[in-house]
Amino acid sequence: GLPYEISLYWHQYPYSLGLAFCKIRALISEASTYVSVLTIVAFSMERFLAICHPLHLYTMSGLQRPVRIIAGLWIVSLLSAVPFAVFTDIDYIEYPPTKQEIPDSAFCAMLQIPERIPLWELSTCLFFA
Repeated sequence: GLPYEISLYWHQYPYSLGLAFCKIRALISEASTYVSVLTIVAFSMERFLAICHPLHLYTMSGLQRPVRIIAGLWIVSLLSAVPFAVFTDIDYIEYPPTKQEIPDSAFCAMLQIPERIPLWELSTCLFFA
């Protein structure tokens, strides 16, 4: 999100917010991207039902339906973003001659992409295709 990105420009190295915040930031960042896409899909489906099946939509009207839909969108988005949070870690740059990690080079990122789980491909196909 924007506040986190602005803070990176202000103070990028070393990453000082800890592993828990690093993982939570990755989870919330991915989930908010997914929920925005799913919200557009939900609005489009609602408009489709309103135009093609107006009487059916009238029988389902009320406050509980949109609350359930929004809660469902957030649950699906958070569950789908969990793999990104699991594989996000605090990484360090290694000093080439000694292969020792430089403590002042800590940064929060997902550099270790799992080989058997195509996260980026699944994410793109499910939410953006």
